[in-house]
Amino acid sequence: MSKKRIYVLYAPGGNGHRSAALTISETMQRRYPSCETIVDDAYRFGGPFLKFSLGIYDSLLKLDPSYVKYGYWLMNAMNTDELLIKRFPETVYAIAKRLREVEPELLVSVHSGINGFLVAALAQAGLLGKIPFVIVCTDLTRDFLRSWVHPKADLMVSLLDEGKQQMQSLGIPGHKISVLGGPIVNPHFSDSFRTKEEAKEELGLDPRKFTLLLMSGGVGIRSLLTLTEQTVASRLPLQALICCGRNADLQAKIQRLVQRGQIPCRVFGFTDQVPLLMDAADVMVSKPGPGVIGEALVKELPLLVDATCAVMPQERGNIDYVVDSGIGQRIDSPSNFRKQIRSLAEGGRVLETMRWNLKRMRKTESAAKLAQLLWQVARDGVRPSVSPQGQMNLAG
Repeated sequence: MSKKRIYVLYAPGGNGHRSAALTISETMQRRYPSCETIVDDAYRFGGPFLKFSLGIYDSLLKLDPSYVKYGYWLMNAMNTDELLIKRFPETVYAIAKRLREVEPELLVSVHSGINGFLVAALAQAGLLGKIPFVIVCTDLTRDFLRSWVHPKADLMVSLLDEGKQQMQSLGIPGHKISVLGGPIVNPHFSDSFRTKEEAKEELGLDPRKFTLLLMSGGVGIRSLLTLTEQTVASRLPLQALICCGRNADLQAKIQRLVQRGQIPCRVFGFTDQVPLLMDAADVMVSKPGPGVIGEALVKELPLLVDATCAVMPQERGNIDYVVDSGIGQRIDSPSNFRKQIRSLAEGGRVLETMRWNLKRMRKTESAAKLAQLLWQVARDGVRPSVSPQGQMNLAG
């Protein structure tokens, strides 16, 4: 039997979309060896418009996330898809050319900014209605960009019920929406668990000390510098692991800062050791991205979500999700952050309650459920329909 080919497209914008695409690919390869998954960055071949607009996103995040926030509101207020597709036909042509080269049985998008272009490219390539097109919305709750939703997608996938509700409010019928029940997390995060002591020793840390993990996403958000300053100035009996992503300037500043402090710290750039770092940590500090929240759930790692930076509108609900579910707290100010880590480092009921809630909510099957859905669609060559309860049925 020939391999079924699934084509997964993402685009730059932090690291979360790329991570989601790779998670789909990794899970498909493990569970369905007779399936071939090709992952592509639309930035790579999507023409000058995508290269400019999506590439500049990361630069603005490094400089000041509030700039991106205003662009988000503008895009959501306007129906930009039709305008942009007419203005940049070379992008549609480039994607259509790539689709004809790949010849997939299924096309999957994990980025809101490319869906209109993908539908136009499918039509230009003569593939619209001939191969299924699935959009996997990687935002955790409601308030996501309208461009996540496209009426010509054969199936919309939402992580939680809140996302399904917004999709329906934007005109997508319930039978075209599947709900996974939780974030999709790379299987590497659930492959193995070290004890806290084992992970700390592997990283050269004191196995008895409270360990704080500070993350800033793949791009490296500048508020990490302020939170590191507060950590170093706290003089608490703790040690810290600090991940700066691909922001080399930020990493250099933090490296200089921790060298002058009294708290033992290890500073990383972009690293593939995140599962190990999470195993070693007692509490994680992070921006409220859906991917890292899902990883924390798998690792049962209490969270402090950073609300001191300019939180993107689609991530505001993620903060509420963390707080309301009792798996973490929000950081509202640098001074309050120091009080929070002092309280958590001392242990006690608050930290234990977070750990208990994480154990209760831990989900590892969402990526597997998504892989099963995609495999059935690619294998049977049919358009999926979904019951009102979010269960997938296959109809010819």
